[in-house]
Amino acid sequence: MLKRLIPGVLKRRLDTLQGRLLVGLVASWLAIIGLLLGVAWGIGQTLVRDANLSHLGYQAEMLSQGLQDRLVQRFTRLAHFADQLAEGTPAEITQRLESNRSLLADFEGVVIIDADGVVIADLPEVPGRVGLETAAREYFPMVQHSPWPYVSRPFTGRASLQPQVLMLVPRFTVDGEFDGMVGGLLNLAHGQFFRSIASLTFHHHGHVAIFRAEGEPVFVPYSLAGHVETLQRLNPQSFQLALDGWQGEPRHELDGENMLVAYRQVWEADWVVALMMPRRSVMAPLHAFLERLWWT
Repeated sequence: MLKRLIPGVLKRRLDTLQGRLLVGLVASWLAIIGLLLGVAWGIGQTLVRDANLSHLGYQAEMLSQGLQDRLVQRFTRLAHFADQLAEGTPAEITQRLESNRSLLADFEGVVIIDADGVVIADLPEVPGRVGLETAAREYFPMVQHSPWPYVSRPFTGRASLQPQVLMLVPRFTVDGEFDGMVGGLLNLAHGQFFRSIASLTFHHHGHVAIFRAEGEPVFVPYSLAGHVETLQRLNPQSFQLALDGWQGEPRHELDGENMLVAYRQVWEADWVVALMMPRRSVMAPLHAFLERLWWT
């Protein structure tokens, strides 16, 4: 009986002028709320994207500057040590290297290479490393014909079998002639230098990758490996511009996911820092706010 009465009462109410005005008022309010939420969503997307791009660029700038400062510090230590080796015999050089074990606070290993490209001393001692020929490596002619420090391309150590890069400074005789080089090893897999980058946390799950100017990856966290491979394969214009020295904050479509990216240069090592942030993570706070606003 009650079930039959309720529809009848509602129908009689809606047939009245007051009922129709009430329905119109509710529909108007729903339309206004929907319109406001739509406008808020559109404007909010633009504001959130622009704000996060600016913040992402700031984070990338701070990271690249931090990397550059740490590289300069390590180059300074290597250059100071190289000055102590002028005109030393191989035995004296080995002894001086052994007495400078504090270098291992900044490097996983230190090698001394003579003017012919042969490793004559290393710290810590790794079996098979002393006596290695390096003249055919890409970094040897770069340092041999330039007075500037240099960071090598990533390679797998023939003695350690670990992925690493070498920070190199030239050695000179008292007459200013090239006498070899001193190299500090940075381990890409387990070294402190790159492990500290992997431990960095960013807002909205941002991740950092480092490339050489040729596009070769130097450091890529496991969670970002697939996106980096896609980025290299697609080779968008902004990525190529970054490899040529450009700095900026573009957007990329990688593996079906929108990514905000900030590119910055580390000039000391000829590296490009790419800080990537998924767009869905950026928009998550706005989604949550509008959802609460709708229910309110």
